[in-house]
Amino acid sequence: MQNGISIVLRILILCLLVCLPAAFIRALFSAKHKRKKNFIHTFSIVLLFSPIILIAIWVLYEIFGMGVNHIATKRQTEQLQANLENTIPDIQIVDIYSETGNTSGTGNHVDCLSSITFSTQLQKSEIEDSMSEFYTFNEWNCYVKNTDDGYYLFYINTSAPFIGNIEGH
Repeated sequence: MQNGISIVLRILILCLLVCLPAAFIRALFSAKHKRKKNFIHTFSIVLLFSPIILIAIWVLYEIFGMGVNHIATKRQTEQLQANLENTIPDIQIVDIYSETGNTSGTGNHVDCLSSITFSTQLQKSEIEDSMSEFYTFNEWNCYVKNTDDGYYLFYINTSAPFIGNIEGH
């Protein structure tokens, strides 16, 4: 999505650099002096406020990205909980935790982290087998582990939709 904002900003800058000067030159050669004066005044105001407008667009994009990322994390956590409850018959959920941001501390990116602590009579391999239709297990982004107090922890960490959001810096 970082490329998306880059493309939008490039288009806006291109419009400012190409369209506005062309309109300005056209206004200079128009027949009416009053019209020229109005256009020069309007052009000056647009040129003066264009950096503020571009910054406002960028800020709104970042805020929108944060909201979308938090919604994605919430949905991921709710889906994980639903999958666990529908797949494991005797599950007792102890704790639900979710986080949106740079969870690994490496690089500038945003993650959606969800973890659920639960108890069941099933073994770890049985839990992984029953949940493998929904998730691909590995040792880094998606795994089940035994906790010290006898519970299981299901951990999943995925990339956020707006991975280059300011929240990851």
